[in-house]
This record gives sequence, structure tokens and C-alpha cells, in this order.
Amino acid sequence: MTPTMAVAVAQSKAHKILLPISKCNVSVVGRQDLNLTEMIDLALSEIATFLDNQRQG
Repeated sequence: MTPTMAVAVAQSKAHKILLPISKCNVSVVGRQDLNLTEMIDLALSEIATFLDNQRQG
């Protein structure tokens, strides 16, 4: 991710769901030790919850 991309994501008003992947000399502290498939499953669950809340509220 480039700095320009990071700024664009951070400034977006959209709801963001990020996958904490430790790569390229970046360590994400406090993340669960999950594989990519498990993280995607959790992200999909979070998206479903977000969409349900949007429909209700």
C-alpha cells in the first residue's frame, strides 16, 4: 500500500474492515494468530453484521 492509498482509505467516510496481516517488516500487535481464510471468514461475518445494522437503522 502506498502512502497515497493509505491516506485515501483513512479519509474515506466508508465503513472499513481491515485484515491485520503482518508482512513487509510490519508487525500488527494484538492480532489473533489466524490464517488468511479465517480472517476472511471473520471479515465476511463483520460485513454481514454491518449490513444488517444498516438495514435496521
